[in-house]
Amino acid sequence: MADTKEFYNIFCNQQKLERIATFASAGLDESTKASKTSSLYVLNNIMTHHLDKMAKKDQAKDEKKENPDEEEDLVQQTSDDEKDDEQDPSNPNSLVSQDARIAAVLLTKVENLKTILVQTAAQAE
Repeated sequence: MADTKEFYNIFCNQQKLERIATFASAGLDESTKASKTSSLYVLNNIMTHHLDKMAKKDQAKDEKKENPDEEEDLVQQTSDDEKDDEQDPSNPNSLVSQDARIAAVLLTKVENLKTILVQTAAQAE
């Protein structure tokens, strides 16, 4: 589901990211195991898809540097305007904006995740 551009852009909305991350990082006594598992799965898919998008962008840059003459022979899948939109921080669906939102949301959850890991380790002993 996160593979399509429409759903990915919906998931990368600030409020939705915060809700998903909150469910994923809720304490062990604050949430059910199924809720945590599902939200972690969705969060993992969002991150995987985002990293894939970034890798494809970097790969395209590298290929362009290596073979500047072959650019005319390639069929371009996105127009120059779309490429500019992907880098425009004012565009909420740009890779730059999504990257900033994901980082901001996840940074607020680091302490919660540390607590969960400590609790889980204590229960395992």
